[in-house]
Amino acid sequence: MMDDSALAAAAAGAAAPRVFDPLAPYVVLTAVDASAPSWHAVDFAANLVAHLSNYRLLVVYVTALNRTSRFPYLDHLDKAYNLEIQHEAKSAIQECQAYLHRFDDNVSYELIEIEGEGEVGPLLEKYIDEHVPDCNLVVLGTHGHQGLKKMLYGSVSEYCITHLRVPVTVVKAPAGATTAGSTRRSSLSASSAPILTDRPS
Repeated sequence: MMDDSALAAAAAGAAAPRVFDPLAPYVVLTAVDASAPSWHAVDFAANLVAHLSNYRLLVVYVTALNRTSRFPYLDHLDKAYNLEIQHEAKSAIQECQAYLHRFDDNVSYELIEIEGEGEVGPLLEKYIDEHVPDCNLVVLGTHGHQGLKKMLYGSVSEYCITHLRVPVTVVKAPAGATTAGSTRRSSLSASSAPILTDRPS
């Protein structure tokens, strides 16, 4: 049984219950990485908000840098890797901007770039907690890695399902969908089949 001090600590760390505001916009956040699975997630999110009159659609690109080592010489290697990561991210963000232009006449959106040291999942979680506390839904794509690939690459969607305080929808790519995200045609009438993994706020 918890004593008074433990209960007080738990209460202090607990998130305050959210109060429903009918006038507030419905906030949808989707993460992109210039891959076909992330395009499917963007399509799903855009199709969703297109049916709403009051919404915010946040499209987030996360640049996850390596943590700089405190050991001599290794820190230079980490910095070199990070420069390469930032260069690739710049190119990927341009591709994201080009893809998002197809929605300009149908929905409004904000493309947000996040950069930090660590993994994509925790960086995304921190951004939501600090900058989008009113987020209603997170939409993510899945690469569908299995076995060793899943162990090597990890799973941003699994992390978010487990750790985010807001509902998460994982969008599964349609069967036979092309892997060339930048060349795939999209429309707001096309919706991918989602895997609903909502967690109570």
